[in-house]
Amino acid sequence: MPDTIYDVITGGKLQPGFEKGRVQESLAALFKVPMEKADALMRQPRVVKKGVDKAAAARLKQRLEQIGMVVTLKAVAEQDPGAGLSLAPIEGSADKPAAAGPADGPARFEARDLGNTVPPANTAPIAQAAPRPASTTPAPRPAPEEANAVPYAGGDRSPMISLAAGAGAALLGALLWSAIATHMGYEFGILAWAIGGAIGFAVAISGGHGQVAGVGAAALAVLAILGGKYFFYADLKDNLANLLDEEIIAEVQQIYEEERATALAFDAVRYDDDGLREFMVDHGFTEEFAPEDVTDEDLSWFHSEIEPALDEALAAPDFENWYQGRLQEELGDVSTLDLVLDDIGFLSVLFLLLGVSTAYRLGRGAEA
Repeated sequence: MPDTIYDVITGGKLQPGFEKGRVQESLAALFKVPMEKADALMRQPRVVKKGVDKAAAARLKQRLEQIGMVVTLKAVAEQDPGAGLSLAPIEGSADKPAAAGPADGPARFEARDLGNTVPPANTAPIAQAAPRPASTTPAPRPAPEEANAVPYAGGDRSPMISLAAGAGAALLGALLWSAIATHMGYEFGILAWAIGGAIGFAVAISGGHGQVAGVGAAALAVLAILGGKYFFYADLKDNLANLLDEEIIAEVQQIYEEERATALAFDAVRYDDDGLREFMVDHGFTEEFAPEDVTDEDLSWFHSEIEPALDEALAAPDFENWYQGRLQEELGDVSTLDLVLDDIGFLSVLFLLLGVSTAYRLGRGAEA
């Protein structure tokens, strides 16, 4: 008969007398997870260790209670082959929505429908052939697509000239999109429609017509709309440091000071294995709860994975330079293109299609 094994479950509550911020930091250090996931452990019951024997479960329970968590042990019938650390919520529970803030990463911006106003179409009458004397059949009415198209102005201009005019309109449209979004703090989806119409009109008025001109105008509209979004997010990344308020900077400075204190404590026991084992337990760099349980393999891992970061903290400059360097490092891991693609939702696609189709119809025109 197999031994009884246990799941270790946090109750989503704190022990009396413990401060939430300190408990969150201790959880993040213990499980080596971001502060956001540590906060999730505190908000509702979660399984933090699956399928361990009674002694190991009791040790982890004791450690979690020492840092302020309410913890329970649940006996399970059999060993789960995939047992291990888990931050998954217990069945039946649901995450509460997290409050948005600077720590959640760069702000997301959704396209907003500001109405059903349709840009005025450039229309021109299409001459109808006079009916033959011998027939009373009325002249055919123009198709809706032809009625809304810009008639071809004629001439022998190269299509490159009309596409160059469209490219100029596309560049201006992209810059306009970025400037308005930066100034207002969000994007107007209807601008995509207006930019597509301006590009198609520029191609048509400069002599463009036919399928090539229409497809070229549509492609320029795509580049202009997505390019405007790209310029906006690139500028947002460059100016993110200026958007952080003093409270956030104070929190970052506290992190800096804690990292420095940890690095100094490590430096004091760097060459003492017993002291280093105790340091690893005290600062959450191991899952063990007693220094004597820290193995040589744990020490080797610490020297290769953690020690370089602590040495970097020891050699760190003053807070201002450290802050700027760390911010640039974090922003460097965020791709501007990923931000653009992540922001594209239903309304963004809708207005993109409206802009592209308008550019295509105006750019293709209707030959007289």
